[in-house]
Amino acid sequence: MLSLKHQKHRGFTLIELVMVIAIIGVIVAMSLSSYMGYRKSITLSLAVDSLQSAVKQIQQQARSGKTLADGTTPCYGLIFEQGKPVQFVTATYQKTSGKNTSADQICTQEKIGNSIPLMNGVNVTGVNSSINMRVFATPPRGDLITPGLDINASSFHIRLQFGSDSTKWIGVKMNLPFGILEREQL
Repeated sequence: MLSLKHQKHRGFTLIELVMVIAIIGVIVAMSLSSYMGYRKSITLSLAVDSLQSAVKQIQQQARSGKTLADGTTPCYGLIFEQGKPVQFVTATYQKTSGKNTSADQICTQEKIGNSIPLMNGVNVTGVNSSINMRVFATPPRGDLITPGLDINASSFHIRLQFGSDSTKWIGVKMNLPFGILEREQL
């Protein structure tokens, strides 16, 4: 006669399997949340780098010594508007003799050029408590001036925000007249 041995089959119970899947789900959810926060922080950091590049570009254009077709010298600038991408601006430069001349009198007759989105999903907010802020690089040295601010102002502040998420933003301080950006908070 043949003897059959019963082998004990080991496996997972349904409860054990559900617990493992639940633990994996919690770990994935926490990792995804951390990744999204990291991604927003990196995007904001890259937006500041993009803004610094744009400032350098307008300063370089101002130093180039180009003249417009009508013989006038241009100012090159950036427009910061609440909730919109940053825009390049070309304006007519008028030499003035006074040290306390306002930027409004130096760069006039703006012609709005290309707008540059800082990064996809990044908005400009909190621009010195005003909706519009303009920054111009004036020839021949490319010094920055800001219409609407005191002529002796040494800096101004903007805030870059990731979409509508008011918890993810970075403050940027632009030092005048050289255009050096400092990150204030992330």
